[in-house]
Amino acid sequence: MRDSRFLPTSSVPSHFALGYDAWAPVDESGEHAGKVPPQRGSEERFRSKWLAALEGLPIDRDYTHAYARWKKSLEASGSRLMELKFGSRLLVGHGNASATEIGLTVHHTWGVPVIPGSSLKGLCAHYTVATYGRQDEEGSVPPPFSGPKWDKDRRRIEGPPGDYYRGLFGAPEVDRDSSAGLVTFHDALYVPDSIPGNRPFAVDVLTVHQRSYYGQTDTSRKPGERWPNDFDSPAPIGFISVKPGTKFLLALSAEEAWPALACELLTEAIGTWGVGGKTSAAYGRTNRD
Repeated sequence: MRDSRFLPTSSVPSHFALGYDAWAPVDESGEHAGKVPPQRGSEERFRSKWLAALEGLPIDRDYTHAYARWKKSLEASGSRLMELKFGSRLLVGHGNASATEIGLTVHHTWGVPVIPGSSLKGLCAHYTVATYGRQDEEGSVPPPFSGPKWDKDRRRIEGPPGDYYRGLFGAPEVDRDSSAGLVTFHDALYVPDSIPGNRPFAVDVLTVHQRSYYGQTDTSRKPGERWPNDFDSPAPIGFISVKPGTKFLLALSAEEAWPALACELLTEAIGTWGVGGKTSAAYGRTNRD
């Protein structure tokens, strides 16, 4: 049986997730393209060709029909929809398993960029509490946007959240019954043709400057055993992120005015904090159209 691992760099699957997460080709030396090369040379060039091939993959044409059906079903259910345009690169799921050791969340079937609804809900809840919740106030009735009160010493929840937080995100059982949030945060999917050529992926780079400190130069040492120094050679690590200018469709479902409130808080959170990884470097921030 032919070993499918040993493939030339030109043989990249048309499905991005398969090519990026599981199908890293192997060069003549037996090293796969996702491995960080110990030094610059043929392995690094091989890796660059592989990433460039992934960057050039277009979204399948049939995805447009699937997206239209998905959007129509949300409209029929009365969900609140809004397109968000990212003004910076986007990196969601960088902790996922990947041949590059830096993952990227994409749709399992279509291989398009996607922001999981769980990520959007978590970001919105954190931002709401940090910006509008005042958990340090005393009183029998918590402020409307405050989250559950956490006892750091006993490591347990000792106070309920505010009414608005409970309605948006749910509440654990404290002084009354637990409840689920009234708002459903759907996955945000890539909007077809929002990027020229339907090629939303781009090669990115993360440069490690203290390789010995992170234990990359000596596998017998654990990370942190050596002090950072100025003598290590920088090690650029290539990976894939989503291009600036890419649009995603945000969808929230609930009754009454809850989706409007959640949508306002969420778009404010993404514009201010960003979503995904590397937000401190201004990744994951949107322009609202």
